[in-house]
Amino acid sequence: MDAMEAKPTKRTVLVAVDMTAAYDRVNKTSLLYKMTDMDVPPCMMRWIRNFLADRRARVAWDETASAEVKMREGLPQGGVISPLLWLCYINDLAPVLRRHDVQIGMYADDLIIYASDSSVPTAQAKVQAAMDEVEEWAYAWNMTISATKTKTILFTSNVHEVNSKKKVDICLGDTTIQQTSEVTVLGVVFDTQLSFTQHVQQLKGKLAKRLQVTKALAGTTWGCSSVTLRRMYCQFIQPVALYGSAAYMSLSRKTNREKMDQVAAAGARIITGCPAGTRTRVVMAEANIRSISSLAEEQGAILRERVIRLPDNVPARQTVTRKMKKRLVNRQTWREEATKIAKEALLEETEREAMSLQPRPPWLSMGKGRISFHTESGDTTSRHDPPERRRAAAERVLESLPPTDSTYYTDGSTEKGFGVGGGGVVRIEQGRGNATWSVPAGKWSSSYRAEQVAFLAAVRDAAGAPKEVKTTRLCTDSLSLVTFLKQGTRGPAPETLTEIWTGLNHLSRRKVNVQIVWIPGHANIAGNEQADQAANTGRTLPQETAKIDLPSAKVAIRGVCWKKWSGTYHTTVPPEHTHRRATDGRCLKYESEWARRDQVLLHQLRANRCPLLQATLARWNRPDTDGLCPECGVPEDTEHVVCECPKYQAARSALLGHTPTLTVLQEDPDAVLRFFRRTGLLPEAR
Repeated sequence: MDAMEAKPTKRTVLVAVDMTAAYDRVNKTSLLYKMTDMDVPPCMMRWIRNFLADRRARVAWDETASAEVKMREGLPQGGVISPLLWLCYINDLAPVLRRHDVQIGMYADDLIIYASDSSVPTAQAKVQAAMDEVEEWAYAWNMTISATKTKTILFTSNVHEVNSKKKVDICLGDTTIQQTSEVTVLGVVFDTQLSFTQHVQQLKGKLAKRLQVTKALAGTTWGCSSVTLRRMYCQFIQPVALYGSAAYMSLSRKTNREKMDQVAAAGARIITGCPAGTRTRVVMAEANIRSISSLAEEQGAILRERVIRLPDNVPARQTVTRKMKKRLVNRQTWREEATKIAKEALLEETEREAMSLQPRPPWLSMGKGRISFHTESGDTTSRHDPPERRRAAAERVLESLPPTDSTYYTDGSTEKGFGVGGGGVVRIEQGRGNATWSVPAGKWSSSYRAEQVAFLAAVRDAAGAPKEVKTTRLCTDSLSLVTFLKQGTRGPAPETLTEIWTGLNHLSRRKVNVQIVWIPGHANIAGNEQADQAANTGRTLPQETAKIDLPSAKVAIRGVCWKKWSGTYHTTVPPEHTHRRATDGRCLKYESEWARRDQVLLHQLRANRCPLLQATLARWNRPDTDGLCPECGVPEDTEHVVCECPKYQAARSALLGHTPTLTVLQEDPDAVLRFFRRTGLLPEAR
């Protein structure tokens, strides 16, 4: 898309390379040779060599088995480390290809090569040179490229060049690679104009089948509850619709976004049982789900936040931070959309915490036995126990541990669970004396983040202790933090957690024994209570120097996107609508004893689209009704039946009050169900 935005506009030639039976053709000796060049530790090399050696296979049918066949080459299909070993095998191809001024994308055994230029022949020449290198590499390492499955495509905004009107000739040996109007990369269908029309069309067909499965689980009077149906929608349908949407949804045409939102609306109608014709935004509020386009915006903003924290040399970060002068007014990339959301969340005003892509190796991450973790006080108590019992359990654990030269208590505090945060540290030590101090955790901080900041402050102080200090105890009431540290640095980690581990390993190298102890919070433990007070003070400190971590940024983004989504309710649903007057956009609070038909009735009443109401039947053009109440001669809608009709006044007074309002549908829905049963409008279940 950046090529299309450029002035003058650029065209992009892309080749999707398909290697025949890639995993099966890997030569084991060649793989080990390449891994040796990558400086893989000898101990790991021996393990991998044994893992790949002497692998055999046979076919079994009933009680008959074939002879064994020794697998002389190839990686185990379905093996956990097979994709990683394949990346090691193909890794030396990347620097060779980049010499030809092309971009590459590698994921498992998928390889794409593309180049952009204002001239199609120039871009084609770059890609052709790279393909020659791929062919040479494949021949050298016993791999085969499928000439029939490898495809090429030209991305352009020129209508005279789209859909293969402009020919691109890329050759694989003596064979010209087929040029197509669309290519599938990692499950996403790319067309020549990046409209993603074909992808959305295929995706909608797949989602329609899943909606049918969900619909088969419940009707309007039987089947699964709305809670179960919503859970199924969120786990079975929504993830499929959102796959890749963070990147392509903003580029997609408005009609395509509307098609995806129609899927969410259809899911909402299945969940609630509301009939067709119900206002879409109302039924979405009833089902408590958001549109696909709204969720895609949120995921795009979160994706940008994750990528922008990566090192500068990572290509994905270079894409996010690239500045482009906008040329296409009617097209917006996810980068632009995500930046706008980040500004609304005030994230651009705060320094971001970086992500570390190179954690310490697992065999160096546990402090060589000098770091111990203790969570035993949680084994005999729960947070619901009285503070005295929880304190006694924690004291027993502390008394059972060897004495230490210094003890730290840390705690974090935030405003209402998320907001301005602070950390507090209490040090008890004979050498340097006791001390208490506070640290800021940032304008946007979760409780967990504030706990990390406080713990890091304690680790930094412990690292500066005199050499006489040989044992240190770090006490925190964050069980999540202790659990994470106990697991070690297994993958990309925030800067704060990485620095905590670096500090702990520094103490270990100094031969300092470290005890990390979880203690229950608010259990009247003196050190913890002092740290809690210091953490509250930390919230009042200047927050400009505190960085914002990724989880806290996610919460801020979700808050902005949810506010934006909630605002669409008030702009599309008029104030006089029954649903807005009754609920103001809030969802229904379910009771476990409600049957499916009870839930559907409440949803339909709140949406003012219930077949028990004459006004609804009249909207459906039923010939046997005029939509009026037989008793009063006025439109029989939800408000009339629940709040006004004199025919049901006795039941209304007994169950809903003399003059109820529509808010009773939100505040006491169970009473509404009893009212409908007593009036006979809702027959008893058979």
